Amino acid sequence: MRRKKTEDGRNWREWLESRPLVVLVGVAVAVCSATATVATYFFEKEKKITEQSHAAELQRVKTDHEGKIKELEGRLGSIERHVGTETVWDVSKVLVSQSQVKALGSDFVYFGDLQSYLAVPKSEAWTFKQMSEADFLGMIWGPKWLKELLETPLGRMMSGYKIYCWRGPDVFEIETGTPELPVFHAFPFVFIERVNNRKMREDTGKFIDEQELEAKQKAAAEAKRTLDQKGSKKAPVDTAATSPSASATASPRADESPGALSPSDAEAKEAMLNLLLDSDIVGYFLNYNLSGVIETAAIVKGASFGVLNAEKKGNVFYIHSQVVFPASGPRPKIYLDKESICIGDSENTVIIQTCAPSIDQRPPEAPWIYSFLAGLRVVLR
Repeated sequence: MRRKKTEDGRNWREWLESRPLVVLVGVAVAVCSATATVATYFFEKEKKITEQSHAAELQRVKTDHEGKIKELEGRLGSIERHVGTETVWDVSKVLVSQSQVKALGSDFVYFGDLQSYLAVPKSEAWTFKQMSEADFLGMIWGPKWLKELLETPLGRMMSGYKIYCWRGPDVFEIETGTPELPVFHAFPFVFIERVNNRKMREDTGKFIDEQELEAKQKAAAEAKRTLDQKGSKKAPVDTAATSPSASATASPRADESPGALSPSDAEAKEAMLNLLLDSDIVGYFLNYNLSGVIETAAIVKGASFGVLNAEKKGNVFYIHSQVVFPASGPRPKIYLDKESICIGDSENTVIIQTCAPSIDQRPPEAPWIYSFLAGLRVVLR
């Protein structure tokens, strides 16, 4: 039996030794089969990992794109503010319909005169008061100036417009060097008012008429004073016919009231007032605010101003201006950041103004002002 096994082993060895090529091929096939099996396993693993990685990358890119699209869509309806730290004010949330009003939280309070809801930030440092436009300017320029303003047609007109004002704690007193306006009081504030466009047109017309009448009365008084000083009771005929003072003191015709405009002047005034009412009312307020900024800077020697941002989103207009007052004595340089916002339509205009003075362009009241604006909701009519 052992001999048979030995012979079988010798025969296999002789067979393998006599056929080396067959042996090599067989070994190669065996090795390749094993390698192929292992390679297939790892290839499938790598393929699965690659697919998962690609899926994860696609999801990440999709998420990033969706985020960027959402951010861009949000910025289309938002305004970037740069008062203090940079913030984004979402104006798309400001205008609300009657149905959306029902979803407002309990912290929103309705102000009927403004036709708006406000969620005013809680702070003991800020005080609230309802006042006229004239009274508000009196806080800035002082009681003496306010008294003189109220005696003018402009002051009487401004007394008829009410604002809701929140005033912050800090005050800078800036000496102007101008006798008529000796001190400018810079303090943080937010005020809001609602103006009827047609009423403003009518009031502006009355204001123009009062100014014309007052100018003629002053001219007549000045002419009389001049004549009294000269002691002259008789003026040359040619002088009386051509002198503006003489024409100002002439008796009005029976069909003409004192101070009445000529037909051409009246037509020009009506055309101007109609232009104001029929045009984009926001442009009127833009001009008004820029004029105020320029005049404020012009009063203080060495002061400067700039418009840092101006945007319009639909019927919401926003402008950020800054007046820089130079250092004077112990007082440091002061930056006066002001924001003016107009939300207008064909009938009414909501006006919001903010002010944040600082010595380093980082006013501490900036977060409160942002919270106030974020809590504003104007009801659509």
